[in-house]
Amino acid sequence: QFLYFIGMSEDEPVFTRKHKALLRRAGSFKRMQSLPQRVDHWFHSDSELHSSWDRFAAAHRESSPVFSPSPAAPLLEADHAARIIHEKFCDLFESQLTEYLAGLNVGMEEFQEAFRISKDEEQRDGECFYRWPEVVEFDVFLSLMRGGSEALLSHIDKLVEEARLDFRRRVTFFPLIIRWSPPSFTDVDEALDAAMKKAGVTHGLAKPQLKELVRWRAKLSSKTLVGGMYTDPPRDEEAWARFLAFKTSRLGPIALEGVIDALQEHAKCQNSSAENNERRELLSCFDALDSLHQGCVSMTLLTSAVLKSGVVPEKAVKKATASLLAKRRQLRADDRKSADADDNPRLTMLEAIEALENLLRPADGVDASQLLCARLQKVAETARDRM
Repeated sequence: QFLYFIGMSEDEPVFTRKHKALLRRAGSFKRMQSLPQRVDHWFHSDSELHSSWDRFAAAHRESSPVFSPSPAAPLLEADHAARIIHEKFCDLFESQLTEYLAGLNVGMEEFQEAFRISKDEEQRDGECFYRWPEVVEFDVFLSLMRGGSEALLSHIDKLVEEARLDFRRRVTFFPLIIRWSPPSFTDVDEALDAAMKKAGVTHGLAKPQLKELVRWRAKLSSKTLVGGMYTDPPRDEEAWARFLAFKTSRLGPIALEGVIDALQEHAKCQNSSAENNERRELLSCFDALDSLHQGCVSMTLLTSAVLKSGVVPEKAVKKATASLLAKRRQLRADDRKSADADDNPRLTMLEAIEALENLLRPADGVDASQLLCARLQKVAETARDRM
């Protein structure tokens, strides 16, 4: 049951907003949040639990050459003996977790719900990263069999640090590119190289990763022949941000912060055209709506916030909203899995900025974006609480 749960795809839907609101109103949300924290503390600090793992490793270490600190055999998960021992350890850990939860008077189903909430909150606020469920993955299991519980816990700590850095990249690079609005991918790539040089670091990518980087760079920068003429590749800020994240994926926390600081300084020094300034203002509006870094906002939240700000007439808001919904449905008509069939789709950052541009267009003659940004934070919080 536990193994099935942690094997879920990260794309699988988690608690709905209404369900979470009910939990909050019922006063049980704190309890649901505290469960993963308590399990995480138990996992890292229970000495008897760690001793049981060490005893397990000692009893089975000779079962397969894969478990040797310097194995002569290929490290294949398909090794039959190693697979059998791996399954035994998974059963052991599941029984230990179930016993611990029973001591808290918590069933596995309730814990799974709490863990789903914690994964959702992780993507929002980036404060708690629980990676102890990875203990049942084969590569983490190998660290136990080769180095004992101490090596396993170190492996888990490393995964937590990697998750924290991934979150930092996710909530930094894409907004930075939107604010900067660079002319092309080449400008982004060259700026990153200059930032890494200024920070005194190198990417540290292995040879296979470097090959992938070269292919990715060629795809994002190569011109295409259309109608006998070479044209620049289309703008794709999201892909540019993913490229930055990939190229800095081997940097530690200090090196990454140095590169981010240098990139932000570079972006500030670029020309401040009226178009770029307007886009930065609109991004500030999006930040007010997306203060928890979800990377998207609901149509209802956006239009509600614009209406309550009093910047744009209600008639203009309804007209722009209907136009955007029609455009989304046309673009995604073939996507049967899309959840945009209703009137409250989730808008990505770029879609929300485009929507804000359309919503604010009727307000010509006033500094609408600045006025909206100034009022939006409080309005958005009120609207979000009611959803």
